[in-house]
Amino acid sequence: MRYTNGADGAQGRITSPWGTPDQPNWPTRGRRGPRWGLLVLPTVVLPLGIGALVIGGVLAAHPDPDISVQPGLGLAVTPARQLALVPYERDGEAGVLGPFGGDLWQKRLVAVDLATGERVWDVRLSSELIWQARVLVAGDTHAYLATDDGLMIVDLTDGSVAVAPDEIPGIGADHIASGAAYGYDSARGAVVAMDVRGAYHTIPVGELAAAPADESTSAAWAGRLTDGPMSVESQALTAEDASAGEAGHLTLEPTTDAAPSGALLLDGPDGGRELGGRVFREPEILLADGTHVATAAPVGVGVDPGNAAASAPTVEGLLTEGPLADSGLLPDGVAGELEEQLARALEGGPAALPWPPDRASPRENAGSEPVPLALGAERGHVLVQEAADAVGDRYRLVVVSLETGEVLASRTMRSPAGPALTSPDGVTVLPVTDEDAEFPAHDGLLLVAPDGTLTDVTVGGTDFFGNVD
Repeated sequence: MRYTNGADGAQGRITSPWGTPDQPNWPTRGRRGPRWGLLVLPTVVLPLGIGALVIGGVLAAHPDPDISVQPGLGLAVTPARQLALVPYERDGEAGVLGPFGGDLWQKRLVAVDLATGERVWDVRLSSELIWQARVLVAGDTHAYLATDDGLMIVDLTDGSVAVAPDEIPGIGADHIASGAAYGYDSARGAVVAMDVRGAYHTIPVGELAAAPADESTSAAWAGRLTDGPMSVESQALTAEDASAGEAGHLTLEPTTDAAPSGALLLDGPDGGRELGGRVFREPEILLADGTHVATAAPVGVGVDPGNAAASAPTVEGLLTEGPLADSGLLPDGVAGELEEQLARALEGGPAALPWPPDRASPRENAGSEPVPLALGAERGHVLVQEAADAVGDRYRLVVVSLETGEVLASRTMRSPAGPALTSPDGVTVLPVTDEDAEFPAHDGLLLVAPDGTLTDVTVGGTDFFGNVD
């Protein structure tokens, strides 16, 4: 309230800033204080947005690690499942935390369930820049790997190292740090190891300790093991003709003498016919011989076709002095048949022996050289590898039915397929390269089911933090 002098000279009138009850004078709203929320919001949200853009840019620019499947795959049959054991390299930083302590050069082993294509476990074996491993053999509990550190035995349950190369009982510090000093003797069911003194040892499959090899084993492996570098075939074995087992004989017939294309012909019991329904570009037939790449060749007595009589045992020796002589296992008439077969073998070499129809058949007019078995023939199909384009920059794997001649499946690849393995259930495993890969190194697996269907398996996948997913 305030005291005023009125315009008519009246004094002492008291007026109110709010007026009178009849004529109220409402006060105007005053100015509010500063809106701090609006000022703080940009200072918080803007840095967060910039940070998100920076992190997203870093992740987008961060290259994925390079994956390279090493040659020397193996198979394992456990009570629970059948596994493909795949050594591979993962080079480069994996995940967003890779630059802050990631392992740049990882040499790993992954186990793939052949029934589902899922990875059962994936473990690191080494962090060396240059390091290689190959699977020699696997039992139902352990796998035996020839590595650049020596013989490594891993547990098939989780991939953990059961025995390190320098801790194998019976060899210990005398081990050789080279994969070429170890092999698998399929005739004896044991891994053979050579130590630094040149002595041979055997480790029966399923066991973890070595024992001195007997005289016959040492003689059989003499000169076959070394302390030099390990060498393993990196591509699938192929040919232009192959046995299709009981289905007949496969041949790639060129369309003309100069053309790089050919038709796939099957000469079977019912006559000849063309398979695939088209001409293939620079084709090759994949061979089943490559399924044994992960193991050493069986040790046995060979026959030299050029000097069969000198290199082979005599018929009399095998039938009268060998283990069959007194076994009582030869029924009447069988001994005479064996004598005739062995006599023909001694005259003409291995080709004179009857060839099992489920393995390979003799090539027509090819002397003593047998025709290898086509990969997949025992399951009713054949795998043909061809050029996918005119410049040879891509390849295509085609699965063709031996019964109907139809193409069952196909897959384009950046490079030729690697050596194959086939499980007891008839699943074929092939190292392949994605068709869009920058480099031709094998970066994944292709599973060929008995019915010819194809399944891709990723190798070396990692999550956001670089862990195996």
